[in-house]
Amino acid sequence: MEQRNETMKNRNLLPLLILASAVLTAAPARAAFEDVGVGARVTGFGNAFTAIADDVYAVYYNPAGLGTLDRPQAAMTYSRLHMGLSDNSNLQNSFLAYARPIQYGRQGALGLAWNNFSLSGLYSETMLYGSYGRQIFAEKAPNGLFAGASLKYLRRGVASLDQASRSFTNTGIVSANPDPVLQKGSMSTLDLDVGFLYRVKPRWTAGLMFQHLLEPNIAIADNDTDTLGRNVKMAGAYRTPWTTMTGELGFLKAPDGSTDKILTVAGEKWLPTLLHGSFGLRGSLGLGSREYRQVTVGMSYKVYRMQIDYSFMIPLGTITGTFGSHRMGLSFLFGRPRGAEPKFAEAILENMRELAEVGTPEFRAQAEQLALYKRTAQQEFLRQARVDTGEGRFADAKE
Repeated sequence: MEQRNETMKNRNLLPLLILASAVLTAAPARAAFEDVGVGARVTGFGNAFTAIADDVYAVYYNPAGLGTLDRPQAAMTYSRLHMGLSDNSNLQNSFLAYARPIQYGRQGALGLAWNNFSLSGLYSETMLYGSYGRQIFAEKAPNGLFAGASLKYLRRGVASLDQASRSFTNTGIVSANPDPVLQKGSMSTLDLDVGFLYRVKPRWTAGLMFQHLLEPNIAIADNDTDTLGRNVKMAGAYRTPWTTMTGELGFLKAPDGSTDKILTVAGEKWLPTLLHGSFGLRGSLGLGSREYRQVTVGMSYKVYRMQIDYSFMIPLGTITGTFGSHRMGLSFLFGRPRGAEPKFAEAILENMRELAEVGTPEFRAQAEQLALYKRTAQQEFLRQARVDTGEGRFADAKE
């Protein structure tokens, strides 16, 4: 009877351990270190960020995007994945990142990140990132060609359990031999991501990302092999000052050696105000192999140098009976940009075009507000230039 109870106890743990690597997302099941997504803004895009990569989350999605940053950024995100599963599993993901440009981005930018996934205290995955991205071939690609890489430290493990000293036989009976996975408990290895970002035209960008370039062995047991397959993502994006549209095609390696294809289309719209910050809305639709279907929506509020993000993801027809995945994120900008925001002039023209007939009271009111905004910005740029000149930073003052 005691042996039978022990057998049942071990079996009750198996679904939770399997869930960690097989039910992380609505995508087709793959090995551990699945791309569950980080960043509430980015997951609102359905993780289609390869051709955008315009903030600190480029460390994770495309390190080439670090080369476009001109001031330090920090971000954090907390995620609850697939809430409401019938076994009450608590799937969580936490992410912290920091990026710092070198000489206002002229020499690229460095990025650091910590990413952790956990399942009910029984299973965890941790990734540490050290990233660098910068512009390359500036003379041959004057619009901007950027390259970057992320060196990653991967660690996965299971909690210390009494069941580690016993294992199942082929007939399902508990034996006195130690379980090879639970006995060792954890593994660690190195991996590498490489990405490219090309500004085809001022409003058009293209991105290419190679994940898990080293294809490391992530098996916990010493005598096992569990290769983390290489993924390739190609994307394009069209951007105006307040609108972004993107499409991304991912080729993701499955454990059986096949390649799953996932197509994601996404969009983002910012609604700026002169006095109360900016509000952002975004959404995506993803379709792919093995009946993969996913919808995401997200929203943001940005004021001064702080931005708050939220996203919601729900799989369609694959994982059922859940309340979806929810993410909250917070990000900060530090310092000042290298020069005037390139969006500024475009934003004024775009808002002017969208107004009603020229000469109406609405037009005059909007024009007066925009003129005041422009004068204030110009005065700030002149003030910063005087400060730079006084401190001997003549190159910065010129910009």
